Amino acid sequence: MNSMHDDVIDSLRDLAGEFQRNELAYLALTAKIEGPLRDRWAYALHKTLAPNYVVAREWSISGERHRADLAILVHQSPQAIIELKAIYSFDVINGRHRKIIKDLRADAEKWANCGGARIYTVLLVTHPDGKVADDYERTVKYMQGINRAVGKCGSPEKVKAQAKATLQNDFGQNDVVSGELNGGQAFGTILSVLWWARCEADLPMPAPR
Repeated sequence: MNSMHDDVIDSLRDLAGEFQRNELAYLALTAKIEGPLRDRWAYALHKTLAPNYVVAREWSISGERHRADLAILVHQSPQAIIELKAIYSFDVINGRHRKIIKDLRADAEKWANCGGARIYTVLLVTHPDGKVADDYERTVKYMQGINRAVGKCGSPEKVKAQAKATLQNDFGQNDVVSGELNGGQAFGTILSVLWWARCEADLPMPAPR
C-alpha cells in the first residue's frame, strides 16, 4: 500500500489527467496556473485519500492569519501541508524565480511548529513551446515576456533547457522530485507545466517566545 507521501507525489505526477484535453494549456496561458492546478490537485487527493484523510483548501489553524494552499488532515490535525507558487519559464531566464523560491520557503516556514506534519513546497513553471502570435496579445497573459525569452535564448527549447538547469540548482537537490505535465495546446501554442516538489524535512523549529 502506498504511503501518504507516495499518494501526494503520484497524484501530482498524474495531474494533467484531471483536466480536459487542452484545458490546462488554455488556463495556463490566460492566467497563472496556481489556483486551477491547486483546486484539481485537491480533488484528486480527496478521491485518493478519503475517507481516511480530509483534504482542505486554504486551511488555517484557529487564531492564525496565514493559510495553507492545501492541508491533509485527520480529525482536524494536519498530517501534511502543501504550499505552491507558480511562475513562467521566462521568469527563470530573467532571474525573478529566486524571489519566488524565497517566498515559497517563507510560506513553508510558517508551519514549522505544526506538530510534525509533512510540509511540501511545490514550484509550478508554465512553459509555452513557442512564441505567441500577436493576434493573442490581449488574451495570452505575459505574452511579451514569453516572446522576449524566446528571442533572448534563441528558441523555446533553449528557454526550457535553461530553466530546467537553473531550477535544478536553485530549488535544491536534496529530497526534490520533479516532473512535467502535458497541457495540450491553445492559441497555436503547445504548453507544458514543469514542477519541482520538496518535502521540507529540515525546516527549523521556531525559537521559544
